[in-house]
Amino acid sequence: MKNIALFISFMTMGITLNSCSDHSVETVNNVPDKVILTIDGTEKIFTDVSVTESTYTNADQNIPTYNILATNGNDNGEFVAFQIGRDYTGTDGLYEFIYTTATGSKTISDNFSFNISQNSNNRLQGNFSGPLFDNAEAETPSATVTGGSFDIYL
Repeated sequence: MKNIALFISFMTMGITLNSCSDHSVETVNNVPDKVILTIDGTEKIFTDVSVTESTYTNADQNIPTYNILATNGNDNGEFVAFQIGRDYTGTDGLYEFIYTTATGSKTISDNFSFNISQNSNNRLQGNFSGPLFDNAEAETPSATVTGGSFDIYL
């Protein structure tokens, strides 16, 4: 739970600091940034995407990361936030993932599948799926993500 609160605080700081970032939510080559996922059969599309850079500290390592915050443009409190390694592709680059609605936040477990297929040429792409939990200690999933994908220009 402490990790979720810390991550939300971190992402909030990232939103504030993003106004100084080079990344904008504008389209590149007429392709908008987007994060898409289906939760328990309902498709969610997030096109207001911000990216900030930071460092994830794990044991004795400081790993450069991208922090992605995606909202749906509605002021309903729904967003997806995740932190990935800046230099990673494949399945080992995810450090945090959270899905939040007005009623609460959900996090992932080891059974969540996340693959970064492109992390070059100023573009991030990948896909994800798996169970979501109400908190890190929960044993039973409260929702399931299918067909998750992201396509983000840096």
